[in-house]
Amino acid sequence: MTSPIRLMDKDLFQEWRQSPMTVEFFQFLRDRQSNLMQAWGQGTAGSHLPEVQVQAILLGRLAAMDWDDVVEQYHAGEDDGQQA
Repeated sequence: MTSPIRLMDKDLFQEWRQSPMTVEFFQFLRDRQSNLMQAWGQGTAGSHLPEVQVQAILLGRLAAMDWDDVVEQYHAGEDDGQQA
C-alpha cells in the first residue's frame, strides 16, 4: 500500500514516534488528559463542561495514535466511493 501522505510512511512514522522529543510530547498529552480526567472525577469547577470532557477524550486518542489511525484517516470512505 502506498503511503497516504507524501512525506511519511510506516517506518518514518515509527521512527518519529520513538524520537525523544515525540515521546516527551506524547507524555505531555497523557499527563494533561490524566489531569483533566482527575478534575472531572473530582467535580472540580469547570470540569463538567462538555468541551473539557471532549478535550480529555481527544487527548487520550491522540496519545494512543498509531500508523493505522493515519492510514484510516486518509482511506476512510474509499470502499463506498467517497473520498476523505
